[in-house]
Amino acid sequence: MEFPFRLGNGIVIAPTRAEHAGQLEELQRAVFPTLADAERFKAPHYRRHVELFPEGQFCALDGKRVVGMTTTLRLRFDFDHIDHTFADIMAGGWLTTHDPEGDWLYGADIGTHPEARGKGIARSLYAACHETVRRLGLRGQVSVGMPSGYGRLKDRMSARDYYEFG
Repeated sequence: MEFPFRLGNGIVIAPTRAEHAGQLEELQRAVFPTLADAERFKAPHYRRHVELFPEGQFCALDGKRVVGMTTTLRLRFDFDHIDHTFADIMAGGWLTTHDPEGDWLYGADIGTHPEARGKGIARSLYAACHETVRRLGLRGQVSVGMPSGYGRLKDRMSARDYYEFG
């Protein structure tokens, strides 16, 4: 996969650039409307992500409009001793846990604007991440996710129980 990559519907998957940061901040609000503002990535975060690990940041463009994005970093990941939280890895949104020598790609964030869903954008962003793993010779990708609907029940059950329940 060479970048930029054009989907059949005209959407382009391209490396994120600093000038996309403002639109990416707006996209966070549209994609995660119930997420607390303090938990969303802002334009300065996105600019820093591009500085830290440019080859791991991608966005989907409909013309000049950003309609999708993914944020990744590299980590040394020990599956036998998973003792971190998502908040630990995100480091306040600054991704300062990024290890340029890390052997795993950590998918921190992915989203598609609600008006652009169903066009293969998320699938193509995941493919861009898989290509990054291949190109950099990493062991694989670790992705995290926010379980849909869990926020309503988080005070009554653990995420593990929610997963097993659902």
